[in-house]
Amino acid sequence: MWKRFFVVTGVALLLGACENEDSVFFPIDDFPAAPEGLDAEYFNQAVTLRWFLATQWNGEAFRVYGRRVGDASFLAIAEVTSCAGGACEYSDTNIVESFSYEYFVSAVDLDTGAETDSQ
Repeated sequence: MWKRFFVVTGVALLLGACENEDSVFFPIDDFPAAPEGLDAEYFNQAVTLRWFLATQWNGEAFRVYGRRVGDASFLAIAEVTSCAGGACEYSDTNIVESFSYEYFVSAVDLDTGAETDSQ
């Protein structure tokens, strides 16, 4: 299920939550708060993803996942540990203009490995 679809200068972007078949289950209280308002734009040969910290955010890191549309699985492409003013940003420059890409971001508790995907 994807939240948004973008087509910008020949690059199509899909954003949303991921359904992972290799799920690990944690007690509900052990999950970090999900990133909010995930958005993306293509400019100057880069896809820039932006999201906001949830009000329940407790200092967790974020993992950015991406794939070319049609690829079998998502790959972890970055870990973001520094945000400013309640917002976070990551620029993916490892793209080819003629391809479409899908992304999602997870808040991750580095101690337990629990992840909560963007909504």
